[in-house]
Amino acid sequence: YRGDGGWLNGIEAEDADYAVPSSEGESAGQYSETNTQVAGVDEADFVKNDGGAIYILADGQLKIIDAWPPEEARVLGAVPIEGEPKKLFVYNGRALVYSSLDPSGGTSGGYYGWGECTYGYDCDFTGDGHPLKMTLFDITDLTSPVLLRESRLSGSYINSRRIDGAVYTVVSFPEISFPGISMWPENVPEYCPGDLSSIFLKGLIRAMFEDLKDKNRAIIRGTVITDWLPGLTDTVYTGGAPLTSENLLGSCDGFYESGMKDGKSLVGIVSMAVEALDPLRTTTIVGRPGAVYASRDALYIASRHQAGYGGWSYDYDATVEQASSVHKFALLGATAEAAYLASGVVKGNVLNQFSMDEKDGFLRIATTTGHVPDPNVHSTVSVLADTGGSLKIVGQVDHIAPTEDIRSARFSGGKGFIVTF
Repeated sequence: YRGDGGWLNGIEAEDADYAVPSSEGESAGQYSETNTQVAGVDEADFVKNDGGAIYILADGQLKIIDAWPPEEARVLGAVPIEGEPKKLFVYNGRALVYSSLDPSGGTSGGYYGWGECTYGYDCDFTGDGHPLKMTLFDITDLTSPVLLRESRLSGSYINSRRIDGAVYTVVSFPEISFPGISMWPENVPEYCPGDLSSIFLKGLIRAMFEDLKDKNRAIIRGTVITDWLPGLTDTVYTGGAPLTSENLLGSCDGFYESGMKDGKSLVGIVSMAVEALDPLRTTTIVGRPGAVYASRDALYIASRHQAGYGGWSYDYDATVEQASSVHKFALLGATAEAAYLASGVVKGNVLNQFSMDEKDGFLRIATTTGHVPDPNVHSTVSVLADTGGSLKIVGQVDHIAPTEDIRSARFSGGKGFIVTF
């Protein structure tokens, strides 16, 4: 807007606003794609473009628009999406749509979430707390999308990547909960160690807790394991006929526990080959959701942590107050599968996906300890190597920009650019 003193740099004083002049002579061969961090690693968006058609999620629908020439733009096809459409991928005649569903309750309750977190400075990467639906369409005929697959998960969408025809979706499942369980008995009497009745009361209180533990055990043992493990229901349409598979995560296959002990929730990667209707592949780890970075060969999840009372739950420097656990997964494009490889921990909290970068098999990660205006705030760049089941720090620059925290980071080749404020 023009201020009281007019415009700077020679813009006409009478102009109320100013826009960059549009360029002339552009053709449909020049079009904007989704910004991606790594070349060849696509990221989901609410709009996709292939130069001839625009694919957009709007008004609860997947809409396909004939966009060229622009003066003749028109909607070619549209199909309703269950829930709230969030993001999509488009590849080789296929469209994969992510949508959030209303929580359905059940023993896997405890949904939580910030909503979508991108920048990461004032939010955390927990997802929106709603169950996720993935819907796959055949869009060979742009005027009439054909439903191929519907996959429903009890967890919420965190992030995703597409490498050629393989899509890897990171999902956060809620912490396990059992309705009826209590952590404290009712009507516990007051206990005073110096009182003459303390011996009796001590025994009574112990008995009340033992009785409560027996009741809790009975509730847990009375549930079916598939009620509190992550849920996945997959329906494939062949010739228009549905074939549904349920409780696909009801076994121990593909579940892992790292040495980090960094939470009670589960984070999984669901892998899909969008050009085929092969069974979905999953790999799940005990841990918290976090920022996601992926190269063509590996995917990393970095979760923020604060030291609790008594220090860390795993073997780590007791003088460090904030840390990020990092989990590494191999991306196997030939089979559209993700495989858990290793975990590690670094000092400080990661800002977002751009704070991570892989080069020659090493992960570079920039983190900040503290938060402005804390005078002790500072940043760290660590280099991690996969040593076979463990991510070990093999290089580090610490105490970067004291009194400031990271607001942006980029890595390019052998250089890193860390912006602090």
